[in-house]
Amino acid sequence: MKLTIIIALLLVTFVHELAFSAGTATAQFLKMGADAKAASLGGAYCAMANDSTAIYWNPAGISAMSYGHFAFSHAIWFGDMSYDWFSLAHSFDGIGSFGFAAQYFSYGQIIGMDEFGNKTSNFFPSDTALTISYAREMESICVEEELFEFAKISLGANLKYITSTIKHTADAFATDIGAKVEYENISAGLVLQDVGTSMKFLSEESQLPLNIKTGIAYKIDQEWFLVSDVNIPFDSDPNLAVGGQYSYSFDDLLSIACRAGLNTTTKDVSGISGISVGFGITYDGFTFDYTFLPMGDLGDTHRLSISSNFMF
Repeated sequence: MKLTIIIALLLVTFVHELAFSAGTATAQFLKMGADAKAASLGGAYCAMANDSTAIYWNPAGISAMSYGHFAFSHAIWFGDMSYDWFSLAHSFDGIGSFGFAAQYFSYGQIIGMDEFGNKTSNFFPSDTALTISYAREMESICVEEELFEFAKISLGANLKYITSTIKHTADAFATDIGAKVEYENISAGLVLQDVGTSMKFLSEESQLPLNIKTGIAYKIDQEWFLVSDVNIPFDSDPNLAVGGQYSYSFDDLLSIACRAGLNTTTKDVSGISGISVGFGITYDGFTFDYTFLPMGDLGDTHRLSISSNFMF
């Protein structure tokens, strides 16, 4: 039994190192983002997020909603691995915005072995995080009094419960704190992610992947916007993400968007990696997004999302 657990731990660590640039903290799946839209922008979405997926990118972003929003995303990874995200958020007048999100990463099936190398029952390692979120728009600040131009400031926070299961389960609690400032066609964001307790497997105890994220977004016009994020993780090197989107509306029901991005997180992976391309189609309030992310010699990954606004 111990041999099986050790092999599984080595496998999980190996996958983490390949897919996340050798981060030394545990629960590396927390770095995997939320939806396909942001993934196609290189993961640069800290300053732009304004729906339920902002629970991941910047919890302050859900304060921008005047409605409800849900999103579901599925990522197809190499091997039998997969990653899922679900989020739901709604704004309430005079109170603020509340949200809930769930993340789930599956490593697929692992063959069980005892200390003598004999096969035992198979098992399915996985990581899970459940998040509740709250955000509120603060009083606007007058930037240029004579022109009556204001900067909108929002604050938000998350509380997470995180579990990692191999043969046994380790858990932890964490919090995110985010801020967002919007002025004319520019917005900026700042987030402190995954501040929390450690996780312990057997005799090994590891910290969560604490990260400082800052970003800026520039809306050129109704069709174009550019985004950029800088991440400063405490367990690996800083990384940069940039992206852009062009969108076109055919009428009030149908619109399309084309996106591309670059992320330096996978710079140590051989082959073509770090780039992302994708598109989105919105029809009658429902949005379908797709992203293609090559991971060099490891293989290609695909991410699909569906989302929509709603009202109670």
